Amino acid sequence: MEIDTGASFSVINEKTLQEISRGKGNLDLKQTEISLRTYTGEKISPKGITEVVVEYNNPVSRLPLLVLKGNGPNLIGRNWLENICLNWTSIKRLAKPNLEEVLNKYDDLFTDELGKLNGVTAKIYVDPSTKPIFVKLSRQGTIETVQYSDWATPVVPIMKPDGSVRLCGDYKRTVNKVSRLDAYPLPKIEEVHNKLAGGKTFTELDLSHAYEQMVLDDASKDVNDGKFTQRNSIHWQSGILLDNILISGPTDEEHLQNLEEVMKRLSEAGLRLKKSKCRFMQPTLECLGYRNDETGIYPVEAKVKAVQEAPTPTNVTELKAYLGLLNFYGKFLPNLSTELEPLYQLLRKNQRWKWNTEQIRAFERSKTLLQSAAVLVHYDPHKKLTVSCDASPYGVGAVLSHEMPDGSERPIAFASRTLTSAEKKYSQLDKEGLAMVFAVKKFHQFLYGRHYTIYTDHKPLLGIFKCEKPVPLMASGRIQRWALTLAAYEYDLIYRPGKENGNADALSRLPLKIEPKSTPIPQEVVNLVDHLNQSPVDALKIKQWTLRDPVLSRVLKFTLQGWPSQVNDENIKPYLTRKDEISVQDGCLLWGSRVVVPPKGRTDVLNLLHDTHPGMSRMKSLARGHVWRPGIDKEIEEKAKKCSTCQVHQRTPQRVPLHPWEWPHRPWSRIHIDYAGPFMGKMFLLIIDAHSKWLDIHITNSCNTQSTVEKLRITFANHGLPEMVVSDNGPAFVSKKFEEFMKNNGIRHVKSAPYHPSTNGLVERAVQTFKKAMKKQSGTLQTRLSRFLFKYRTTPHTTTGISPAELRWGTKLRSHLTLLQPDVGKTVRYAQHKQKRHCDEHVRQRSVSIGDDVFVRNYSNPKFPWTAGKVVESTGPISAKVALDDGKMVRRHQDQISSSSTKDSSIIAPEEIQESNTSTEETQAPETQAPETQAPETQAPETQAPETQTRRYPTRERRRPKKLDDYEL
Repeated sequence: MEIDTGASFSVINEKTLQEISRGKGNLDLKQTEISLRTYTGEKISPKGITEVVVEYNNPVSRLPLLVLKGNGPNLIGRNWLENICLNWTSIKRLAKPNLEEVLNKYDDLFTDELGKLNGVTAKIYVDPSTKPIFVKLSRQGTIETVQYSDWATPVVPIMKPDGSVRLCGDYKRTVNKVSRLDAYPLPKIEEVHNKLAGGKTFTELDLSHAYEQMVLDDASKDVNDGKFTQRNSIHWQSGILLDNILISGPTDEEHLQNLEEVMKRLSEAGLRLKKSKCRFMQPTLECLGYRNDETGIYPVEAKVKAVQEAPTPTNVTELKAYLGLLNFYGKFLPNLSTELEPLYQLLRKNQRWKWNTEQIRAFERSKTLLQSAAVLVHYDPHKKLTVSCDASPYGVGAVLSHEMPDGSERPIAFASRTLTSAEKKYSQLDKEGLAMVFAVKKFHQFLYGRHYTIYTDHKPLLGIFKCEKPVPLMASGRIQRWALTLAAYEYDLIYRPGKENGNADALSRLPLKIEPKSTPIPQEVVNLVDHLNQSPVDALKIKQWTLRDPVLSRVLKFTLQGWPSQVNDENIKPYLTRKDEISVQDGCLLWGSRVVVPPKGRTDVLNLLHDTHPGMSRMKSLARGHVWRPGIDKEIEEKAKKCSTCQVHQRTPQRVPLHPWEWPHRPWSRIHIDYAGPFMGKMFLLIIDAHSKWLDIHITNSCNTQSTVEKLRITFANHGLPEMVVSDNGPAFVSKKFEEFMKNNGIRHVKSAPYHPSTNGLVERAVQTFKKAMKKQSGTLQTRLSRFLFKYRTTPHTTTGISPAELRWGTKLRSHLTLLQPDVGKTVRYAQHKQKRHCDEHVRQRSVSIGDDVFVRNYSNPKFPWTAGKVVESTGPISAKVALDDGKMVRRHQDQISSSSTKDSSIIAPEEIQESNTSTEETQAPETQAPETQAPETQAPETQAPETQTRRYPTRERRRPKKLDDYEL
């Protein structure tokens, strides 16, 4: 069924009803009073109404359906569309047009009878001032007057390929001389090719008898009559080539739709086609010398063969004919001009014809160029456009290309031309600018109104023709005219070195001679208006000051009367070196186009140049276009440097050389601190060691001084007091309380310069790394932080090449990557050895003997940490049993035993010691106190050491685990 949103009810014809009812029983058809009308107003009475089950995307509905008589279309109306939700994007046309159906539908277009264009007549406009030359010829007796027509035109019969005869009139001697052309811009071949872009197949329609189907108006019928034609002939007698219609489409369906629409228009116009010359749905199409397919444009094989089999030219006329045939395909040949340069030499004026070896080689090589011609892609308005242009000493070239989705560039067309004798004298900058202007004018129909990219291998052009930059003030008139021309286009100018711009570079060195010999100069004059609103110094004042100045008055005299051979005055010498460039106009001295400013006008001119505080460079540029005096550049520099307004608003000066922090020779001697946040709803205090790059991060709810000091105390309790702390000028770091905390702990506090974060760059960089890592992780805030710190501390730092943990603690932290090591035992033994060596450096050997009076740690009474006793037994190399004064027997490690030569029964309580202590707060260490853990009092059973026997090999030393030394066994 077909969806029709204009139908109020869904309808079905009788035939379809019978097909869907077959095998399922007859549907219950009921009478209905519903009346329908067609879009032309005709009334339709349904045969009946029934109810059917409709299923679409699973939902099932029972909907009413009208049944109509006959074999009309089955339609889904609005009463169904209200109950089912259709996916409109998935609805497609089921019926595919067929070429034969379209041709049969418009079969009358291919009849043999001559067509007649309806509604349009052709008119020949004759100049009323034309004098009939036949009167003179009749008087001379050359011709006789023809009574049946005011005009006579020779008949030129031409045999057609099918054997029929085409009668043509040779109007170039009669009507064409006196008729006024109705100017109509015929499309270029490039425009025709562009309209075929995206087509998969192609159709060509050929009009039968072409323009003979065009009817002349009554006033023009006599003009068209000839001696051997019927009187008042109403049709043209000449067939013109521009009578083909090309049709294409991205799909066969759209192609047939376009074809049907064209044939419909032709039928309505009354025109006829010659079916034998029409080609339908062809994968390739040859038209006007080119072959088109879906990939691009190619030369026609017949033309290529004609070039390859061309005879050797014997004179200039034959050479021009050959070059014209070859240049017809110049858009396919980027290196044509170099190959043809020896042949072009023969076309120059006053050049004798010499067909030498050089010309023979060029002629033979040129025959093979089309065999390897590049394939030109169709212009696509949806793809990016690029233009590459370049200039050589004798030509300019350009390439128009499409930037394909894969990044490659495919050419659309090539263009080049030689330089005239005047253009060859241009500077290289002007030649490159000429290449740009040539490119945009040549490809104007493709570029105008579109944004595209121009590639050039001449970098100075970027400062002149870039869209966002103004034209330089001292640019020549030629450059300014080109800038105005390019201002009509929207482009990006990009520099690309010559080796990457080879396509345009080759064209510029291989120019064609088919372009105009010079670039036309517009007649308009562009007047440059001085941007200064009003000048306090005018030419009259300059003249008066010049005459009164002792130096310039002499220069004026020398300029008018002639310069002496020698001048000893140092003030005159700057003018002497420029004597050939100095002129006088209205009593004012000019150097080139610049006015020579007298000393009296120096201050006024400098103030005028510095009126809007443009800066030193702009002042010089402005001055170089208008004024000059010896040392004016230095005077401008001094003026700009002494201007207080410019100094206040000057930009940041160039950075001084980098002065990095000296790397500390030991860990935790200098640390850098800073706050990060608010970040993830919290503030973070970052502390990083400058030596090891060890990083500590504390989560805080605020960044005040109290919170900062508390976090630093915790850090100092773990790492000790540093010698220097570096921070920025945050409120928490500049408070008096923070300074007192630093002073009481003997720490030097260094603050970075305000608004200069690079001074504290170590921690600033750590803040960036921390934020990036936290954003990339998942989990709770503390989990993210712990994972980041663990990974950061165990990863080698880019500066040191060693992990922060290894530099800070002298060992690597155990991580998941440690498990990948194949020899775990060796790693453990090495770590134990390293740990023992590290610990033994800070201990001394002690020993006790049986019977010694000692003090041992007392874990049962925190107020008395040490209690007196006597060693009664040695239980190992570094442990012993001690009998306490209260009769208890305990086992202690030597680290828990203190030797005592004397016993003093008067033991002072810890409270008394604390009261008598006169040390001040935080002078020795931050306020931190490690919690003491009370060891359980367990009596270890006494063990008898086994007797040892003399062995021939070393005795194995057996020890209990150190973790059991704090317990009584």
